[in-house]
Amino acid sequence: IGNLAGDSEMAREALRQMGALPRLIGCLSLGISVPHANWNQSLIDLVRNSVWALTNLFRGGGIPASEFLGIQNPQLSINQGHMPRLTSRDVAMLLSAPEVFPPSVIDGSTIDATQTTWNDVAIETCWLVSFLTRDSIAVDFLCGENGQDGKCNVISMLVSRLVQATDAASQQLNTTGNISLQDMECLIPCCRALKNTAIASDGRYVHSILLAETHGNAGCVVRPAELCLAKLISFGTLGSGNDASTIASEAAATAGACLYDAGFPLPHPTTLACRTLLPALCQALVCPLSTFELLREVVWALWNAVNFPPELHGTQQVIIVQKDLLAEVIRTSPNEIARALTTMLSTLDSDALEASVRLIDILLRRLDTAIQPPKKMSIIFEEVGLVDALWRICDH
Repeated sequence: IGNLAGDSEMAREALRQMGALPRLIGCLSLGISVPHANWNQSLIDLVRNSVWALTNLFRGGGIPASEFLGIQNPQLSINQGHMPRLTSRDVAMLLSAPEVFPPSVIDGSTIDATQTTWNDVAIETCWLVSFLTRDSIAVDFLCGENGQDGKCNVISMLVSRLVQATDAASQQLNTTGNISLQDMECLIPCCRALKNTAIASDGRYVHSILLAETHGNAGCVVRPAELCLAKLISFGTLGSGNDASTIASEAAATAGACLYDAGFPLPHPTTLACRTLLPALCQALVCPLSTFELLREVVWALWNAVNFPPELHGTQQVIIVQKDLLAEVIRTSPNEIARALTTMLSTLDSDALEASVRLIDILLRRLDTAIQPPKKMSIIFEEVGLVDALWRICDH
C-alpha cells in the first residue's frame, strides 16, 4: 500500500476509496496499544510501515488532513466520521516511541542493523507530521486547544527528536566528517515540521517551540530548539558536503519562521532567541563555503528577525530593540556583512534579492549614524559596490 500510494495521485485516490486510511490507522492503534510483554519484531515492522504508508498517502496532496486526524469535519458522512483517526496523543506517542517503548531486545535476542526499530518509527512519524503540518488546521489540532491530551507533547517531542538527531549528527561530523543517512532523515522532517508549526496561526506556537525543554542524561536542557538550530546552521560553514548544507538550509528556514515576532523587549522569548541565532546566521552569511540555498534562507531569517510586526512599528522602545538587533547583525564585521549582502544583489533569484534589498535598506535607515567606530553604513556599503549593484538591478 505504501509503494502504491507513492506512485501517483490516481493510485492514492483509489486507495482512499478502498478504505486504506482507516485500516492503516487501525494498524497503528493496534501496535501502540499492545501490552509490552506481547511485542515482537513483526509488530514494530507493522507500525513503521503503516506510518510510512500514511505519509505517502498524504504527501502528494489531495486528501484532507481531517481524514487522517480526529478533526471535526461537517462534510464527512456519519460512517466516515466514526472511522479511526489519529489523535494528538497517538502522534506524540509515535514521536516518543524510542523512549516510551522497549529497547531493541525482543524475545531475548538483540535486533541487528537490518531490522526496524522504534527509532525508525519515530523518524517516519516526523516525516508524516512534516506533511500534516502544512495544513494550519492540522497544526491547531495537534498543538492547540482543539487537540486531545497529547497536544502539549507534540511540539516537545519534535524538539526532543531534533535535539537527539543534532547531537548524533554533530558527533558523526566530528568523527567522520559526514552525516549519517539516519540522522539526516530525522533532521530534515523535524526542521520542516517545526517551521510549519511556527508559521501556522500567525505564529501562535513559536513560543512553545522556543520554550520547550528536553530531559536527557545531562539533565534538563533549557531552550534547546534555538541551540540546535544554531548548531545545524553552522554545519553549512564547514565544507562537509551537500548533506550538511541541505540540513543547514532547512535549519535556517526554521529559524527564520521562529524569529517572526522578535522585537518585543526582553525577556520576550523570540527576542532572546536572537542572541543565539543571529551570530550563527551572520557567520553563515559571510562564510565563503555557504551554498546559495543556505544564503537565501539566511537573509530571509535575518530579515524576519529585524522586520517587526506592523503593530510594533513606531514606538520608541521597539526602535531601540530593533537597533540592538541590527547592531548584533553587524557586530563581528560590518564590512563583511555589507559585502555579503551586496553580493546577494547579483543573484537572479527574486526571493533572495528582495530580502537582501530590504535588509540593506533597514541597516542604512537605522544604523547609518549609530555604528562604532564612527563610520557610516552608507560609506561602508558604497565601498563594497552597493551603488553599482543597485543600478544593475534597475537596468534589469
